[in-house]
Amino acid sequence: MENKVCERLMNMLYIQFVAPDGLEYRIYHDHIEVSVGIGVWENIGKTWEIKKQKSEEKKMNKFKVGDIVRVKPIEELGEINPPLSDGIKKMASTNNEIASVFPYSNNEGEAKAAYFLKGHEGYYFNDSMLEERAYSKDDIFNINVIVPDKVVEIEFYDSKEKMVCHEDDVFDLRKCCFIAIAKHLYKKEYTQEGIEYMATQLTYQKKYVKIVDKALRGYWKKEEEKEKRIREERKREEIQKHQREKRRRYKERRAQRQEMKITEDLKAERAEMVNIIADAINKAKGERKLLKRFKTNS
Repeated sequence: MENKVCERLMNMLYIQFVAPDGLEYRIYHDHIEVSVGIGVWENIGKTWEIKKQKSEEKKMNKFKVGDIVRVKPIEELGEINPPLSDGIKKMASTNNEIASVFPYSNNEGEAKAAYFLKGHEGYYFNDSMLEERAYSKDDIFNINVIVPDKVVEIEFYDSKEKMVCHEDDVFDLRKCCFIAIAKHLYKKEYTQEGIEYMATQLTYQKKYVKIVDKALRGYWKKEEEKEKRIREERKREEIQKHQREKRRRYKERRAQRQEMKITEDLKAERAEMVNIIADAINKAKGERKLLKRFKTNS
């Protein structure tokens, strides 16, 4: 990496310090471990001696807040020691929005900037890890199914289009994407019938077929990850349920053993009392016999 901060961290695991708010932070070469949101970066900024003057920020920063950037592929990020974290690897080749920018100066006086991406504030990037990404007006940013087989919200980089499937139509997510693009591009010029006609025309253009295919792949990938998390959560719940049932049965068996022990102890005490009483009765009978014999002999 060109970032001197990262180069200084290459020979150590992490830098650890306590911020003025009392929280502990660990700064690795490619990410920072924190337990709170982006609101605490002011404290880290003070540690790094961040300068926030807007005039200087424009000169030293390659990107600004709100820019859509692409994290470079893993092979372009290069080999470093220690290697990239799994979080950085998962974000490689993905498009993200810059949530915040923190310019700073390293020990050599060079102007640098740390970029934090929206939804991934636990990792920071430098200029060499990001690249500009130009998007057209019709690129699909996200697909959000609000009501399954009924309502879909297609998100573009500048706006959103909400699609509602008519009760007489058969829901088709792919067709819905083409209609959303047509509506996004032509809603000011065309009627609803014209938009549907243009959507059909878009299905024959390679550009829009690639856009829709890419968006659908991203959507199904997210759905698979979501289902995987649900399965893992259910499995975890089943394990916890099994463990609770196991503990419950153990407690029941222990209570039964204790109850059986108490019963056996009572029986033993009762048998001992019976023996004591029987011995006392036999002793009394023997004494009476001796007394009677003594009187007879007298």
